[in-house]
Amino acid sequence: MPAAEDDYYRRLRVPRNASREDIKAAFRRLARQYHPDLNPNNPQAQETFRALREAYEVLMDNVQRRRYDQGKTGGVPADTTPQTAPDFYMRGVQRSFSRQYRDALQDFDAALKLDSTFLEAYLRRAQTRYVLGDDAGVLADCQWALQIEDENGQAFYYQGLARYRLGYTQGAIAAFTLAIELDPDDPQLYYQRGIAHEDLQERPEAAADYQTAAGYFQQQGDRSGLQQAQTRLTQLGFSPQSAHRRSRTGAPPLFAHIGNTLRATVQLLCNPTGELFFIYSRLSPSQSVATGCGLALVATACFTLGAHGLRWGTPGLATALGLWATASSVFLSLALALACSRAWFRGSGRWSADILIAGATVLPLGLYALVGPLTATIPPLGLLVTLIVLSHCLLTLYSSCTQIYDLPAQTAAWITPSLIFLSLCMGYLVQLVGVTPPG
Repeated sequence: MPAAEDDYYRRLRVPRNASREDIKAAFRRLARQYHPDLNPNNPQAQETFRALREAYEVLMDNVQRRRYDQGKTGGVPADTTPQTAPDFYMRGVQRSFSRQYRDALQDFDAALKLDSTFLEAYLRRAQTRYVLGDDAGVLADCQWALQIEDENGQAFYYQGLARYRLGYTQGAIAAFTLAIELDPDDPQLYYQRGIAHEDLQERPEAAADYQTAAGYFQQQGDRSGLQQAQTRLTQLGFSPQSAHRRSRTGAPPLFAHIGNTLRATVQLLCNPTGELFFIYSRLSPSQSVATGCGLALVATACFTLGAHGLRWGTPGLATALGLWATASSVFLSLALALACSRAWFRGSGRWSADILIAGATVLPLGLYALVGPLTATIPPLGLLVTLIVLSHCLLTLYSSCTQIYDLPAQTAAWITPSLIFLSLCMGYLVQLVGVTPPG
């Protein structure tokens, strides 16, 4: 075992069974005290920070930490040929630190050839490929890594970087958003998402991300990162102080969610194939859930009002509640079916996406219940409205499966009508049980 006085766990002041979250929190706490930006004239503090960084890099890497715990404090000797996947991996890490990136890439290739489920090797190879400019290779490695561990913030981070450099800016924002959900205290994630928002001319969103990044950079003692974020804010025409005030005195969350729902309603009705991915990439997971529920609420209200007041005559509380339950069951069953399909086909996205997509899909159905009876007296017009509604539902769900879930087009083409059919059947069953039209 390593000497006690030079033990990495002692450096970070954590127990040997500390989790990755504990190690990360301990490093950030100590970094605020010893960061070189906060101690420019103190060589001892800089040396301490270097030692903290060394311990952090080793203990946050599962492979290096396991070897360290086994007493293997050094890497693979230069005159020794690696025999196992961890040996190749360790030599690749050493070469990466020495900026021998192409040699490191060969070592990571060798490690993965011996062990195709080596998560850390995929992540390190993605990092190396990004440095070498192989963005297509980065995306491939991130996809493999996410198949092994579907909630890996580092994979989403490099996925976002590669997508942005390839010009897929909206996809990059979506990847950075998923990474932020897994690691909400990492300022670099907000900073990179702010750059992507700025590239799309989304100035308020970019300013919000830069401001958040600046706050975390300041908390962690990273003055250079803080200065970069503040410079970006200034270039956008926002001062850090005014942006901070806006973030504290902005609209209440309820009004913000209502605004997101109204904007999403208009955008989805105008363009069901392209807007939902854009909406999802701009929203945080909690905002996606709120917006999806808001869209479902609009659809449910329209269905209840249309079916109750315009089709079945005299209003009644029991009938209204039954109709509300019918519409709600369509939304909930569709969200559940989407989650199951995403898991079965190993698609991208999260449960927040399931709710947003389900709400967007049922929206035109609810509106149809409201306006459909008005067009029923003119058969050609009624047929046209019916076709428009069905096409909106199918296009919304199909584009979501291909763009957000990253499912193959053939798979999306089959499951899209199947999911809509299943959710409508669930609504019909609920209607049979709980709703009886007045005679």
